Amino acid sequence: MELKQYLQIVWKWRWLIVLCTLLAAVVSYGVSSIMPPVYRASTSLLIRSEAVGGDDYGTIMVNQHLAATYTELMTKRPIVEAAGLNLGLAPSTITRLMTKVQIWVVPNTSVIRLTVEDTDPRLAAELANEIVSVFVQSQRDSGSGRGRNIYVAESASQPLEPVAPRKLLNMLVAAIGGCALAVGIAFLIEYLDDTLTTAEDINERLSLPMLAAIPHPNRQGQNQTLIAVADLGSSIAEAYRVLSTRIQFANGRGPLNGHSALRSILITSPVSRKEKANIAANLGIIMARAGLQVLLVDVDTQQPQLHQVFGLTNETGLSTFLAGDRAFDKCIAKTDISNLHVLSSGPPLEPSLWGSVQMVQRIQALKTQADVVLFDAPPVLAVTDVMVLASQVDATLLVIESRSTRQKVAMQAIERLQSVQAKTLGVVLNKVPDKQ
Repeated sequence: MELKQYLQIVWKWRWLIVLCTLLAAVVSYGVSSIMPPVYRASTSLLIRSEAVGGDDYGTIMVNQHLAATYTELMTKRPIVEAAGLNLGLAPSTITRLMTKVQIWVVPNTSVIRLTVEDTDPRLAAELANEIVSVFVQSQRDSGSGRGRNIYVAESASQPLEPVAPRKLLNMLVAAIGGCALAVGIAFLIEYLDDTLTTAEDINERLSLPMLAAIPHPNRQGQNQTLIAVADLGSSIAEAYRVLSTRIQFANGRGPLNGHSALRSILITSPVSRKEKANIAANLGIIMARAGLQVLLVDVDTQQPQLHQVFGLTNETGLSTFLAGDRAFDKCIAKTDISNLHVLSSGPPLEPSLWGSVQMVQRIQALKTQADVVLFDAPPVLAVTDVMVLASQVDATLLVIESRSTRQKVAMQAIERLQSVQAKTLGVVLNKVPDKQ
């Protein structure tokens, strides 16, 4: 994946990233605001040994060794408990405060720093001083005389400003964490999402050319049904003109005409029926306005839609023509568009007719009735009979709905068409967002 694609994903999910960042920052600020302030009192001790005179290296090493030893002893439970009892603290309070006492040796020195944190600044200072006092006294009482080499360099005083919670820092850390989490979620969704969205998806995942990308209606109330009539200047109408041009030049001979190799085109989809009839209708209108004699045939006998698109009846149509009950000119209907006729589905078709010799003959006969015949067929994966028709026409268009059709489903549809040696001309990507 290239950097541009990463940036596109971030831009696509920017609302989620911004939302998670702000939410994390707000929650962090709210939690920090209700937390009680914590104060830190500190005291510093200087260790100076009298065992070795002077300030030579040996003395320095002895002092640092003693400082490290005192650091280990000073925060042992007996010392802290004794200091707490001297201050009149309850055992539970002493136990809690033991975790708030920290002590360390300042690097490369013999200075010990002891800190106590608590929500009560006075108690923090008193406990820090009392721990030092108890420890020094315990060393003197031991008889070793070590308490005399401990000097209080700085006594603990009552702190005025709290050290926690640090609201701004917490907000910054939470915001960064929320942003990182949102970016991770966005990339995870994109990784798990196998829906086909862009032209790159079609070319890379399906290995088929994308003939046209039909934009999603971008104005409230805009109807895509007959956009080629209602709004000739729209991006949708332009996309249909691009589709018509590419189909006409797909045979390598130039525009469609009486000698074209592409006289019959099947329009189908993997599973969706929603927009298939609209694409067939608008494509037929564009071709008819280009001067071609166009016949639209509705072979979706289960859920016919073409007659509704053009406001026609469905009393007669393909089924009556196949059955031989009426002549062809009695079955078709004229539309308000010059050069465009519609053969609706008619009454329900007998399933046995799909694979019959009669069907093949009738389909071949339809090809002679116009410069181009567009068959609005049922979805490939919904009706198996459509594969019979796909093997009889000159080319097939596969309609993929952007952000809806999954790669696995599209591949299954392509495999079914290939199993009957149908010529798949390419893909029409429908309802593409304007930003794609």
